[in-house]
Amino acid sequence: MEPVDNRKILASLEQEFNLLKTAYGISSAATITGFATGNAVGTAIGAATDYFLLERIEKICRIHRVATMLVDAFTQSGVTIFPRIQVPRRNPLDLFVKFPKASLIISIRSMGKAKIVYNENQGYLYAKKANNKGLKIWSPDPMTELSEYTLWLNKNKELFGLTARQIRHPRAKLLVLSGETQIHKHNEHLYTTMNDKTFLAIPKFGTIFVIREEMLVDFAQAFKASKHTVQVEESLNP
Repeated sequence: MEPVDNRKILASLEQEFNLLKTAYGISSAATITGFATGNAVGTAIGAATDYFLLERIEKICRIHRVATMLVDAFTQSGVTIFPRIQVPRRNPLDLFVKFPKASLIISIRSMGKAKIVYNENQGYLYAKKANNKGLKIWSPDPMTELSEYTLWLNKNKELFGLTARQIRHPRAKLLVLSGETQIHKHNEHLYTTMNDKTFLAIPKFGTIFVIREEMLVDFAQAFKASKHTVQVEESLNP
């Protein structure tokens, strides 16, 4: 496997972001023209294209921002990033982060202006919207996706320069919440402390950590330093 150049990867993400922004501007102009000329079909197609491009722009922006944070913080620690990994029959894995003796499997998600709640009895995540007493189940389940990403990485470790021994190193499955999405307060037993930092740790598929984007560097530092990181059994049985 050739050495990974983190900065080239970040530059590539930034270039794609800029191209998508340009495409979005052209598409938006076409949608406005459709409104002005009364072309309903053209307007509908333009609006659908706008939505698709906007989603992609937001996704690339989040991945680039998170990856940049990690590269800036851990360049001296030998960090390597792998963004947008294609996994069969699943959405792409947003980010796989490899350290010399640990790794992070990261899904970056947003549910808009909502608080995320874990229902212990049902084993699912729910989104609680502002000014709305109801809860909406999060589907597709990001925790199931993280587990399947882990299984896929186990089977394809060579693609990332990992040996059979290295795949046994501690690793964390992370659901990183972005934008206005917050974490609801949970029962104390669902939190774990690493290196004097406290994080929500859901006991499903081993352990899945749910954190806010701005907590990621602190989490990575704590996970790397903690003597209580995920054990071999969990790494091999996601």
